[in-house]
Amino acid sequence: MVEQVASGRGDAVAEEVGEERVQRLSWVAEPVDVGELLFGKSLDRFFLDLSSPKLIVALKPRDPRYSYVQFLVRMLRDAHRVFHSSLPMARYVQFANDVHARLPWLPVQGSVTVIDLSWGLTRSVRMELCSRIEERLREFVSQGPGFLVLYIEEPALHDIEKVVERVFNDVTCPDVLEVSIDESKPLNHYLRVVASYLGFVSFEEFGSVKSVDSLTMYLDAAARRVLAEIATRDPSVVHRLSVCAENEEVQRFWLRALVLKSLGSESASIHVCYRFARGLEIDVYVRDRDEAYLVETLTNARVVESRLRFAVSTVLGAFSKLNLVIPNGVLLLFSKRIVSTLRDLCSWGGNVEIYGVDVARQRLVPMRELLELVQGEGLENAGVVEETGVAS
Repeated sequence: MVEQVASGRGDAVAEEVGEERVQRLSWVAEPVDVGELLFGKSLDRFFLDLSSPKLIVALKPRDPRYSYVQFLVRMLRDAHRVFHSSLPMARYVQFANDVHARLPWLPVQGSVTVIDLSWGLTRSVRMELCSRIEERLREFVSQGPGFLVLYIEEPALHDIEKVVERVFNDVTCPDVLEVSIDESKPLNHYLRVVASYLGFVSFEEFGSVKSVDSLTMYLDAAARRVLAEIATRDPSVVHRLSVCAENEEVQRFWLRALVLKSLGSESASIHVCYRFARGLEIDVYVRDRDEAYLVETLTNARVVESRLRFAVSTVLGAFSKLNLVIPNGVLLLFSKRIVSTLRDLCSWGGNVEIYGVDVARQRLVPMRELLELVQGEGLENAGVVEETGVAS
């Protein structure tokens, strides 16, 4: 009995010590669900399993400035890469005649297919469109993973929900997601989420932005350009940067370049693609501080928790500190699962810092700061940049 009590106390003390150790880590913060910021609902359940086709019913905003389907597609693309490595094929069908012609030949498997429907049509045309959509939904049973997005006006919602209920029994089916955005919120709320997601965490030049979608396309291109220029033209990076593996993912290569850029003048003690054990390698090692930088894009991870446990546990004890660099989009899509997993790993020891990226300032940004900025907090402390950092 005494032994059981002593054992129980020991476990309790160990748990308290572990929790205290976790609380000292600077990345510990309340996770952000990007779905809740955008749509007022969590995306955790929807992105838990992407092994089958998914249907997203997205309501069009009345104000075209709030149009968000391109950003939704970007989120679906990033989630698809985490589970299936390759980029899904993109298809966008907009005009009624085009829908009639192409819808019968639009497989969902391996793609993000957007059907942009205007409901200002005759009843017979609407009913035919609903029949075509129902045919595609019934094919879900024998198709692989992919996304079908119905971008519809509010008058169409009732008809579309009836179709969904005939196929899936209810719109609450785990393979179905209904989303919309609240137009009573300031447009800048959504623009800030988009900018942070795409790597421009302190970007505030929203005055000339046409819509959520246009900012998505612009900053996506701007981020690629900045990272590519760092990797190929920056003299402080080019002579040190190298590829760590054959057929290496471009995104990981670019983020490694950003790590080197952020380290600045510490070149004498920096080692790139540092092998610390047989078959185990980190992206960047700073010998003077005994710090490791590991870029983890989570591409083809399938199970986020398992990939993180493997990646972090193999590195954690080998260095004084592990700096884990994760792309902002993935970090925001899966922040709850990432934080939960690393809390568990770090409760028994190990110094881990989680970073996203600030492309405009060409630096790494701690996770806590990123989560504050994406919610519009901490802008005064972080400062505001007025440009994207793209050379003209």
